[in-house]
Amino acid sequence: MGKVLLSFDTAGDFLSVGIARYTGEPLNAHPFDILSSESFPAPRRANIMLLSKIDEALAELDLDRGDIAAVVVGRGPGSFTGVRIGVATAKGIARGLGVPLYGVSTTDAIAQRIAASGHEGWAFIAADAMRKEIYPALAYIEAGAVSRVRRDYVGKPEAVLPDAIDEYRRSSAGGTLLVAGNGLLKHRDSITSAFETAGIDYEMADESLGMVDGAGLIAAYVAAANGRSPEPFVDTGRPGDVFPIYTRMSDAEEIERVKKIAAGDSVPAYEKASDRSGVGILVGGDSLDAPAGDRALDSAFPVALRSLVPSDIEAMVAIEEALEHPEWTRGLIEAEFELINRIWVGAFLQGELVGFAGFADLAGDVHVLDVVTAPTARRKGVARKLILTGMQRALEWRTNKITLEVRVSNDSAIKLYESLGFVQAGVRPSYYSDNHEDALIMWGEMVTDEIAQTWWSSVSRQERAESGARILALESSCDETAAAVVEENTVMSNVIASQIDFHARFGGVVPEIASRKHIEAVTGVIDEALAATSASAFSMPLSALDALAVTDSPGLVGALVVGLAFMKGLSFGCAKPLYGINHLEGHIYANILAHPEIETPFVALLVSGGHTSLIHSSEPGFYRTLGETLDDATGEAFDKVAKALGLSYPGGPIISALAETGNPRAIAFPRAMMKSGDYAFSLSGLKTAVITHIHKAQETGEELAANDIAASFQQAVIDVQVSKSVRAVQETGAKWFLLAGGVAANKALREGLAQAMERLDVKVSVPPFVYCTDNAAMIARAAAARVFHDAPLDFTADASARASLDFPKI
Repeated sequence: MGKVLLSFDTAGDFLSVGIARYTGEPLNAHPFDILSSESFPAPRRANIMLLSKIDEALAELDLDRGDIAAVVVGRGPGSFTGVRIGVATAKGIARGLGVPLYGVSTTDAIAQRIAASGHEGWAFIAADAMRKEIYPALAYIEAGAVSRVRRDYVGKPEAVLPDAIDEYRRSSAGGTLLVAGNGLLKHRDSITSAFETAGIDYEMADESLGMVDGAGLIAAYVAAANGRSPEPFVDTGRPGDVFPIYTRMSDAEEIERVKKIAAGDSVPAYEKASDRSGVGILVGGDSLDAPAGDRALDSAFPVALRSLVPSDIEAMVAIEEALEHPEWTRGLIEAEFELINRIWVGAFLQGELVGFAGFADLAGDVHVLDVVTAPTARRKGVARKLILTGMQRALEWRTNKITLEVRVSNDSAIKLYESLGFVQAGVRPSYYSDNHEDALIMWGEMVTDEIAQTWWSSVSRQERAESGARILALESSCDETAAAVVEENTVMSNVIASQIDFHARFGGVVPEIASRKHIEAVTGVIDEALAATSASAFSMPLSALDALAVTDSPGLVGALVVGLAFMKGLSFGCAKPLYGINHLEGHIYANILAHPEIETPFVALLVSGGHTSLIHSSEPGFYRTLGETLDDATGEAFDKVAKALGLSYPGGPIISALAETGNPRAIAFPRAMMKSGDYAFSLSGLKTAVITHIHKAQETGEELAANDIAASFQQAVIDVQVSKSVRAVQETGAKWFLLAGGVAANKALREGLAQAMERLDVKVSVPPFVYCTDNAAMIARAAAARVFHDAPLDFTADASARASLDFPKI
């Protein structure tokens, strides 16, 4: 079992990593010995450096990832991208290791570092928030204990300093105010001037005290767990429950809010919250341990399930000692936490341990060590949840056999085990030492032998090596958080958490909102993708995978960073190789997923909200971009025309539906670059012509024939794309033509290209609608073609907003 707590923070220009050993004391005492605590300059390099520094810190202590019992991450405030890198990586590590994750305020961690320096009294922390703003915090330190005046917030120094000064005057009995934080680098003059004008006695702290360190994060975790932080502390331990601290809404939401206020409209409550950017788009039960068939927690008794750590030992002992026949002493429980191949799972009600179960890997079989519930939690379904959760976790050991002993007189427990599929296998006479009662031996299968063979058989793995690996992939390049499991051309699951309804408020994708939504949804979609692969009560374990894949380019960089950071963390945690996939190649492989008989040479037309490209592939894995848009992408043009017509977002499906009743030749819109002699596209002029036509009609009071406008616009797009696609196929000698991307769902474009290619005797592939838009199945399929040929990503891999396909992939 894990023995150490890992902590890290990436909210600022410094990367901080800490490792502490559990002492076995409860969280209200002194549960940790700090083994290492370091900070490294890492401006805009957190995604490149973080995992390497964690790996180095463990190696220096002669530890490995299996020694990690829990993770603590700084969740800001700070650089939005930096905070999300840290939180996403932490979610991935915790999910991969199957350990609890906790998030703490970065400001709390700084305050704890100041306390550790020996400072007593008041401290003012000014962290740099960019935009000529600071994150201000006022804290009082007494005997090493930190108390902050209010939650994290943000503002320009001239706006927030008067409030801070008033709070200090109301709270302070005098003394010298210590001023610290990296915000002093830019705002020292305004900060010191404000304090001097107010007549406050202050001193400037050493620059290092304004940084986060690993020890400070751990101290902040202990303080938060004991209710000594103004920031709400989520104690479930589930990775999906940890979110960055946002002190403001995105710019788009802020502008919308100001307009609503000016118009006298009410502002939704969620838009006033500082913790979340809006309503989280989560898919299914986002739980660390819960199996697929038991995710819904009983609302009447909503326990949270997580792995236990040494600081839980005292609570475990208290529950055990309350039993009529206690079987585990403190010494035995403590010894268990020193052993490998052990799982201890706890059920918590409002932060209090109300039950636990232990499992061991003994000679290839799982053995249930103990199942205990507190008197207040009995007959509430807690024991069932604990057993199912432990079984799900134990499947990572690549075994499906499970055994246990139970007192022959314990009828209720026997009935529970039988309801879970256990059968009686024998009796151990006088097994229990307290009264020499016999033990009934029971055993069961967590999954069928057929499923076990599918998941872990070395023969099946060898067969897959010849045709395609089993891949868990994540796609987050724009506004869809998607996860899928694919084996060869079989899509075992394909889950998408869409943000479309949210972005529709703004008429298009807002990058900042998209990134926030990805970090909210990522753990949930991964869990759902693994759960959806299995017909049993249990999700596919990570140990059943061959590799992981993630979109690392191109796309919205903030969105890509979240996906890559999470999957790098997951790869670190579960020790599976990770492959980075170009989003454009993924769209091409959506066709191969649907039509595995596709052969090179082929030409692909990739049309989506962000891309319009003609691509030639002469042999597998080799691509050459023949031409691409010089301005607007096809999907982008559809959205803008729809907006000009007063239609909602996304515009593509609406324009397409409207065009079905319109005359495509009603308006002579331009066919830009149709006869340019190259393969470049330009849609800006066409878009402008359509918008100009609409405005002129509105100015003259002419009734708009929206269906004719839509049909004529769409036809102008199709004519150019069909013309250039035909010429590309003729000049390259391609035998296949592939249509890919979100706009590939456009029925008229499909039909126009199909008819043109049929005349050339060229085979056409168009993926099913579900694989046209962004999805993870196509990313997994692209990765499967490379797993046994390419090197996986290393810890230093980073995302790229722009990337070309014009280099070999295999």
